[in-house]
Amino acid sequence: MIKFFERNIINCYRFLLWMMLKLFGRGTFARKNVGIRKVLVYGYFGLGNFILFTPTIRALRLLYPEARFTLLHDGRTGVNFIAENEHLFDDYMVHPRNGGPVKILRTARKIRAKKYDLLVGNINANRSFLAALTVLSGVKLRAGHVSSPGWQSRFDFIYNVKVAIRENQHEVDMNLEIAYALGLDRKLVDRVPHLNLDEGLRRFGKKRIESLKNGEVFKRVVCMHVGSSSSQWWKRWSVEKYAKVCEHLIRDHDLVILLGSREERELSLAMARQMSVMPHILAGETSFLEDGAIVAESDLLICNDSGLMHLAAAVGTPVVAIFGPTDYTKFAPLGDRHRIVRKDFECSPCYKMDGDWMVRNCPYEYRCLNSIGVEDVLRHL
Repeated sequence: MIKFFERNIINCYRFLLWMMLKLFGRGTFARKNVGIRKVLVYGYFGLGNFILFTPTIRALRLLYPEARFTLLHDGRTGVNFIAENEHLFDDYMVHPRNGGPVKILRTARKIRAKKYDLLVGNINANRSFLAALTVLSGVKLRAGHVSSPGWQSRFDFIYNVKVAIRENQHEVDMNLEIAYALGLDRKLVDRVPHLNLDEGLRRFGKKRIESLKNGEVFKRVVCMHVGSSSSQWWKRWSVEKYAKVCEHLIRDHDLVILLGSREERELSLAMARQMSVMPHILAGETSFLEDGAIVAESDLLICNDSGLMHLAAAVGTPVVAIFGPTDYTKFAPLGDRHRIVRKDFECSPCYKMDGDWMVRNCPYEYRCLNSIGVEDVLRHL
């Protein structure tokens, strides 16, 4: 009964947006996109997903070299810091995820005042408040992902440049379909994410590692990230197994550095408590980009499927990534230097783009992740 009412509320909301879109006008789409001078891009991503979106932003800037690009984001995840470091946008606008109707109207009014020529949505923009902003934006040309094999959107009708994806595409390629739908030649695109850390960050990374070495010579500098987003705790390999891998590295005379966010610091400390020798714990002491600077000056990152995994790959550091319920074909770091550790079961991967309800209701006690042993990781180091 509850699902019945929820479904009907969503349907009423969709009908209301559809009527409003009729009122504001649907706009037209010209293949040459003549006169695109202002582009608004939705940036409601996790940090790792935003890194996977950067090739699309660069592709769009190649398509519209004279346009000014604005990033609309929630002001909380930090995607703007990556964008600023990479000089990907000219302007920024903030709208909170839980802003409510009044804030939606205020932001929509700001967007309308800017008179954007093109609005760019994406899979991560499949949210009710962004659908409302899109309808109220007054932007005539609206590009975004629509329902395709393996993914279902609730708001296909808000876009007039409809971007389809394939079921087994990597997320980088799903995003790039937006640029292709707008007319960019596929041959012109670099699909591998690259982050160019500024000189200040590079100096920070070198200095931090040298201070940890304290004059001692090590075989390698190895970073570890034992966490993940707290909402996706089911991506985390056990800290007990991480501890055994870490002890092996230290005995082999590698310098081991534990990275992560402030909320992941306790995980790193829990891992350290399992060990007879101590790694260097920087989790919670450094920002995401500072972590990137440290990883960029290191020889390897060992991690779960996380934003830091994509950051390491983007700065050119080899990754050994431990995958459980998530689909490595969609989210693995791109490049031959990286290694994926996973177990293949008939039920995996079970984390789909439309949510994690299957993961949270796993009847197999997360065997895809828990069956990965210490030796499975060590053989890739």
